[in-house]
Amino acid sequence: MDIKLGANRIRQLVDAKKESVKGLSVNKMLHELSLSPDIVDNMRKGHVPSADKIQAIAAYLNVSVPYILGNSDEKEPASPEEGKPLSAEDMEMAREISKLPPEDRKRMADYLGLLRRQDKS
Repeated sequence: MDIKLGANRIRQLVDAKKESVKGLSVNKMLHELSLSPDIVDNMRKGHVPSADKIQAIAAYLNVSVPYILGNSDEKEPASPEEGKPLSAEDMEMAREISKLPPEDRKRMADYLGLLRRQDKS
């Protein structure tokens, strides 16, 4: 997970969306989502927001959560399910993962990628 890359991607996506959404800015988007205006700046400093906040930003920008997290270069949401809110169980799992040290989070992301690849075969 490269959360600093994710912060840059959010800024780039908002800039690209400005053409179709007049007056859009990162702060305006965060305000519309009822999120703290400091989230993206904190991501640039390496802080990982909660899963529900990342999910909301990804859904707003119509990109995949792994793209926002810097785990994938694929922008498009993987499925219609991805834009739906996370269950309480999924949120708890995401909170537990966010408590792990960076190297363990990377291993977890790698393992999830392996599971997804196995599901496709």
